[in-house]
Amino acid sequence: MQLALIGNPVSHSKLPEIYQFLGQQVKKNVVVERVHTEEVHFYDEVNKYLKCETPKDGLVITVPFKEKAYEMCDVLTEHAAKAKSVNCLTLTDTGLICGDNTDGRGMVHDCQENIGYDFKNKTCLLLGAGGAAKGILSSLLHTSIEHVFICNRSTDRAKNLASSFSNQDKISIIEEAEAKKMHFDCIVNATSASLREDLPQGLPDRLKSDCLCYDVVYKAGDTVFSKWAKVKKASYVHSGVGMLVEQGKIFLEKLGLPEMESRSAIKELADRILVKKMNDTEFNEAMSHNMLCEGK
Repeated sequence: MQLALIGNPVSHSKLPEIYQFLGQQVKKNVVVERVHTEEVHFYDEVNKYLKCETPKDGLVITVPFKEKAYEMCDVLTEHAAKAKSVNCLTLTDTGLICGDNTDGRGMVHDCQENIGYDFKNKTCLLLGAGGAAKGILSSLLHTSIEHVFICNRSTDRAKNLASSFSNQDKISIIEEAEAKKMHFDCIVNATSASLREDLPQGLPDRLKSDCLCYDVVYKAGDTVFSKWAKVKKASYVHSGVGMLVEQGKIFLEKLGLPEMESRSAIKELADRILVKKMNDTEFNEAMSHNMLCEGK
């Protein structure tokens, strides 16, 4: 099976290795080509890999192109239509570009099935309002969650995200200063701040003792957000490895691969990927850079 990963950046991504590992579980060879591109060339790259003489079986779209991918689709799954964001592209038998969104399903399934977290009657702080946040919000609203508070640097962008959903009684937009004073049952960092070794804005000063902190980004060792959550003594601290495995499982099975077991894959891949720990000096530098260190 031949796939391509399109984004900017993509060199850091372990997605090709994760998909290859998942394929090996069912004795299938899955090859994912990394494609780094600029926004102006995105549409051309999609057409190049999907509509050539030897097209890829599918494309995985990552930051910052999920909303652009949504815009160019001829056909959308229910999940993509609700999220207005696309991270998986395929070509139909009639040559139409079909978009799906597995972000939210991957994240929610990882939390519920692998971590054992129950969203019932919980409050969630969702940081970010981009493509990943759209998919995650859609799936969170399909759980028994009590309320989702969205905090984003651009309030208008957060409002646009919330307005896309009918469950308005379960969604609130809050400013960073307000978020800092509140307590949440779970915090989902759906920004790309961790890729830049930054903390997202709007983090609360204190956490509930049983708080779940989930970063959609992963890296070798703890992300800055994960380290912050551990310092704040969150009960559950997880990166996006499980989410990516669950996304991959959904997409690969959609493309025809047999059903895969994800829990053991997450453990083994986490052991392979999350091997380098961020030391205290690196963390303190990141905290100082964000002016969010203790006492500030």
